[in-house]
Amino acid sequence: MTDKVNVTASRDSSLSGCSSRRSAGASSSGMSEREVDAYLSEVAVAALDQAPQDEAHQEVGLRLVLRQLEAPQDNHEVILNHLEDRVLNAMDRHDGEGVHTAATAVINCLCDDEKTRSILAEKSAAKSLLRSLESHAESNPVVAANVCEALCKLGSIDKEVLQVIYAEGAVNNLLVAMEAHPEMLELQSAACSLLANLAVQPEARELMAKNNAADLVVKALELHEDENALSIALAGCAALANFAVDPRLRAAMMENGAVGCLAKSLISHPDFANVHLSSAFAIASLAETQSNQRKLVEQGVDTALLRAMQLFPDNAEVLVACIVALCNLAADVRTRVSMVEVNCVDNVVLQAMARHPEHCQLQESAARLLANLAINRDNQVLLVEKQAVEMLRTAQETHQDNKLVYSAVEKAIDRLQHCVAASGTPVADCA
Repeated sequence: MTDKVNVTASRDSSLSGCSSRRSAGASSSGMSEREVDAYLSEVAVAALDQAPQDEAHQEVGLRLVLRQLEAPQDNHEVILNHLEDRVLNAMDRHDGEGVHTAATAVINCLCDDEKTRSILAEKSAAKSLLRSLESHAESNPVVAANVCEALCKLGSIDKEVLQVIYAEGAVNNLLVAMEAHPEMLELQSAACSLLANLAVQPEARELMAKNNAADLVVKALELHEDENALSIALAGCAALANFAVDPRLRAAMMENGAVGCLAKSLISHPDFANVHLSSAFAIASLAETQSNQRKLVEQGVDTALLRAMQLFPDNAEVLVACIVALCNLAADVRTRVSMVEVNCVDNVVLQAMARHPEHCQLQESAARLLANLAINRDNQVLLVEKQAVEMLRTAQETHQDNKLVYSAVEKAIDRLQHCVAASGTPVADCA
């Protein structure tokens, strides 16, 4: 769910301007740029091979390698030949900041390639990266950011790699780095992304709850709010969405300002569906706890959700997430009244149903929301007047073979029909 952040591109001025120097070198030597690239690649590899025990030599070699990887080339055959082993060996042999800054940046670049990413996973690169993070989390934010980004890419391979990353102590070291360097946007974004990925594991969420991970994510969102940075909004909201499925983290989020951050992210990034999607998922989970429902509405999340639905009327995924969140909020007596009287939630939901008649999950979620709204007598009259029963019957006919949709629609229709007379006059309260 997150955008790609180039952590290493602007961190070392000595690595900038590579293309212009390369072109100048080619002109003065009579060699083509391609020949210069090939020569520099050979020099970089040789620098790593000739003195593996010499830390300064390794740092120079790694910087040359990084420069070559970041340069536009048709191929990197020379430099990629068993490069993974050379870089990992340098990291394991040497503890210096220079080596680890360059080495983690190289691995982060290598992880962009799917094939190389798999090779690195097989060679236990995650363990080397986490050892580097443990050693440099407090002292070097660049290393920490490189490691977090690279681990996110490695973790995308499969759940087993994510499990290894968790088992090697990623959570504690991540939180140490976040707390030590709150001002570095790249690090905070990358760390939040990795926390979001790791939080799919129940044991990881338990550890995060014990170590106040939600507080650090909220702090990152608040600290970088004025920068209007999409990277932290995407990563932070994704982390909060995965945190909120856990009751322990959910409780912390209701107290630490997370709800306000979710609402602000929706306002600050109106054009990015993934921010709205993650925020809606988080709100839906928070609203599963009955005592949270009214508090969430008091902070305006229902209005924010309706706005998201209006911003993305053709995005069924966003619509479903918002409708599920609204459905959970409407379980509260007072909330279900204000949602119709003040925000006209029924209008937006009926429009979504009409726009996506074939989407079974949307129709089911919308029917459940309408059923909750229909518990209130005044809402019943309004829903009937707005042809809600007809819309529900259309959904039931369209999805007659889908038991979940059919059941949800049947419940909503039953409440409306039994609670409102044909003339639209209320005849009884709905239980």
